Amino acid sequence: MPSQLLQVTGLTVRFGGLVAVDDVSFSVPEGSVTGLIGPNGAGKTTIFNALTGFLVPSGGRVVFAGQDVTRRKPHQLAALGMVRTFQHTSLFPDLTVRENIWTAMHLRLPDTLWKVLASLPRRSVSIERQVDEILDLLELRDRAEQTAASLPYGEQRKLEIALALAVKPRLLLLDEPAAGMNPEEAQRLTETIERLRGLGVTVLLVEHNMRLVMGVCDFLHVIEHGRKIAEGPPAQVARDPRVIEVYLGRRGANA
Repeated sequence: MPSQLLQVTGLTVRFGGLVAVDDVSFSVPEGSVTGLIGPNGAGKTTIFNALTGFLVPSGGRVVFAGQDVTRRKPHQLAALGMVRTFQHTSLFPDLTVRENIWTAMHLRLPDTLWKVLASLPRRSVSIERQVDEILDLLELRDRAEQTAASLPYGEQRKLEIALALAVKPRLLLLDEPAAGMNPEEAQRLTETIERLRGLGVTVLLVEHNMRLVMGVCDFLHVIEHGRKIAEGPPAQVARDPRVIEVYLGRRGANA
């Protein structure tokens, strides 16, 4: 039985009188790919924001690798190995793919962004080797000298994952990584996530692409109106009447 890398207990987020996340508990086993699914507005991204320090929870507890991190800042969580991507790309558009990854690596260090950018011409051999490994893993080597802005959308999303990997995460949180991708791009993303799992990176993802979710996730937690309504392996969740009703659609019962 794998240990639980992330344990969330009673997570609650309120905005004034609105309860956006209501007493949600779940765990993420180390080495797994775990999915948070649910309809638009269910509270999934709010949960991500509360887990990763972009929102302060109103209640509950978040434990990562045995440490209570409930109110840690994003940079503190990243230093511990808990790193996220966002629904929309957050790249350095005028830098090359290689320079984007190099910059992300150096932002782990206690330097300002301007110092990092100024040092781009002095890149070390060891850092370049690490950049090459990430380029190969994400199948971006052929794009290494192109600017981020010039990449097709699907490869921009892959580059964003590359930037997260540059921080050497123990837990990688992916917020709708397949959003805007065509089926071929989504399939390549599935293969990328499988490679990450093979390297021992634990993944927690929010995603609406059910083919990707069912194909790559070991466990699913289903959120509806800020509450968890189901959990389990994908095949079990797909048969749950509540999930079929609120998210997968009644046709899912015959899938």
